[in-house]
Amino acid sequence: MKIKLRGCKIVEEKHKKNLRSYLHVGHYKGNVICYAKEFFELPFNHRMALLAHEVGHILGAKDEDQADTLAEEYFGIKMYYQDTVTWGKDLEWVTEKDAIKVKRILELKF
Repeated sequence: MKIKLRGCKIVEEKHKKNLRSYLHVGHYKGNVICYAKEFFELPFNHRMALLAHEVGHILGAKDEDQADTLAEEYFGIKMYYQDTVTWGKDLEWVTEKDAIKVKRILELKF
């Protein structure tokens, strides 16, 4: 699945209020995932897990748990969760192997 990443003032404001808000989907048509600039400060394994989660929403998830479940099924990965002071509570992450798999499937260049 090819996605487009797009900087977004809305998610930037959400991130200021809720540290865990780095990405969102839904206000642009197609496979567009909006990001807060702080997303790129996250470790690779967290970034790929969060992108996979947003793909779960693109695939039709109605809530956060369903987005993770759909992402796990679509990418063939396992999501884990970590509480951190720096990046937020209950933040998704995946193993290095699964992170590389997500990056490859999404055809990301970074």
